[in-house]
Amino acid sequence: MSFYAKIKDQVTGLTKQFEYQNDGTAFGHFILKECFSKIIDFEYDGTDNDSFIKDHIVDMSNDLGNDAILTNQKNREISVFQFKYSNGQLLNTNEIKKNKKFIDWILNINQEQLIPNPKLRKLIDGEISPILTTQNLNNNKYNIIFYYIDNNFDGSIKTDIKALYTNYSDRGINFQIKFYNYEELEELYDDIEIPKNNVFLKIIKNEYFIKELNYYDENLTPVKTIVTSIVANSLKPIIEEKKELILALNVRYYKGENDINSKIKKEYSKGKKSNFWILNNGINAVCEDFEVDGERLSIINFQIVNGGQTTKTLTRIVNDLYLMKFRF
Repeated sequence: MSFYAKIKDQVTGLTKQFEYQNDGTAFGHFILKECFSKIIDFEYDGTDNDSFIKDHIVDMSNDLGNDAILTNQKNREISVFQFKYSNGQLLNTNEIKKNKKFIDWILNINQEQLIPNPKLRKLIDGEISPILTTQNLNNNKYNIIFYYIDNNFDGSIKTDIKALYTNYSDRGINFQIKFYNYEELEELYDDIEIPKNNVFLKIIKNEYFIKELNYYDENLTPVKTIVTSIVANSLKPIIEEKKELILALNVRYYKGENDINSKIKKEYSKGKKSNFWILNNGINAVCEDFEVDGERLSIINFQIVNGGQTTKTLTRIVNDLYLMKFRF
């Protein structure tokens, strides 16, 4: 059964329950609640999660290309979502242009006055503006993440979308673009299973040891563990490709540019004079199997369970420095 067919009745139920204009809008509500709430910290600690999500769904007339916007004030992070609900592929660059035009406006790049709907206006005034202050904009103390969700992303659509944001890179704007197809959403939805993957890391020759132990439970299970130093930039493409799915079993969310992560960033950025390997506790991960071949560490079904803060921080700044501890 396809993911679309699996969730169709639930989405239709949300349309009726919350009086959404159509199932496409309700799909956004469903995915925020059942998938992204597991991997993104929306800073909500209340009991009525549905009402919280509905307050951040802006998909209606004058939504300016946005389906939902959520923020994390502590991290100064703005998450912009565009959802497509169908058996096929619907996302197109014309819609992305509308979405980008809105972001240009709130970043003061585009001076044209736009007219948002009341829900979007409320989010701009109450949640977005406190992040995009003049001081934060000048000091790059903010981050905008675009989440584009569609059944699939065939053809050049990803490349075309990334090309639309080229001027953001040129201007030094802090932004990320993340794509999720229905297969990845299903992995988040059915979170009993660990997302499957087969990845490779580059390790430092002769800087590792392997220990075999027995895990005592109802049955005696042999467990093999490796402790090693890895080349940090070999981890970066894994994080960029697998996104939050590689952290599905992590013990806590990424906390953004807080004091600890700022120190991680500062120490690592010292280059060859860095004390990063000595001061940082490294990354702990689990997997189903691994194999070492020279400087290549092959891993099956890799999951980072502790060290998400280090991982996400380094992904943003990493270069060729290889001072990272790793254990799983």
